[in-house]
Amino acid sequence: MKNASKADLWSERLAECRRSGLTAVEYCRRNSIHIKSYYYWKLRLAASDATIPAGELTLSGAAPTAWLCIEPSSSASPCPRASLTIRVSGAEIEVGTDFNPGLLRAVVEALRVLQC
Repeated sequence: MKNASKADLWSERLAECRRSGLTAVEYCRRNSIHIKSYYYWKLRLAASDATIPAGELTLSGAAPTAWLCIEPSSSASPCPRASLTIRVSGAEIEVGTDFNPGLLRAVVEALRVLQC
């Protein structure tokens, strides 16, 4: 199966899950789908579409994400361009002014999922 048709298949599965009103875990159980495949495709499709609203990236049945306070590091050296370093689950992500918001949301969500 080609990637485009896989993406179409998973896009339809994700839409069907939303319409069903079930949690992702319950939907996957009922349809014999591995939950990690579900989340992989949810993040992959979200990363490829920066127009998805932030609310669409939340995991069905998951608790809301707790945000952390960001404080400047005393050892930080000035950068030639504006950037921000985000630390999530032990990973560091440097974000410049030209970042892709959809991709950043997908990466942060993936790191949150891996933390569980």
